[in-house]
Amino acid sequence: MGTITDIIADMKNLHINLFVVKKFDDLKQPYYLMPDDIRQIITQRAIVDREDKLSEAEELIRLQKAIKQHFNLMSCSVQTVSGKKLGKVIDCSFDDSFFIVKKIYVSVRLWNKVFHDQLIIDRDDIVDVTAKRITVRDGFAKNRQTITNVLPAKAS
Repeated sequence: MGTITDIIADMKNLHINLFVVKKFDDLKQPYYLMPDDIRQIITQRAIVDREDKLSEAEELIRLQKAIKQHFNLMSCSVQTVSGKKLGKVIDCSFDDSFFIVKKIYVSVRLWNKVFHDQLIIDRDDIVDVTAKRITVRDGFAKNRQTITNVLPAKAS
């Protein structure tokens, strides 16, 4: 049917409200998929029962505020409580039962790439989330390991 290109999450609790989908037959118009309409997620694929589960923005009356605000987790910069800048969020993994972001994956800043390419940050280490920045505890991150069953939040 299409490709998930983005997620719309709630800044307060990192709950995924909607998935933004580009349909293969209509690449210009964004469509939205509610997490409750996903039957199953397997190997980077979301399975839905029917194409009519995809909605246009004006059909989602209760979610108009979330669509207009469109908190984009993938564009947030990440820094520690002490102010050390770490990089930008490039991906996330989420609980596919409750659709809550569990981990964020951060592309590290250029001069830190000698030691790591990416950092993994657990949601328990996130202290604050604003529209443009995520603040995490000092001493939180691990090097990226092999990740399985992660649905990318942004198509590459």
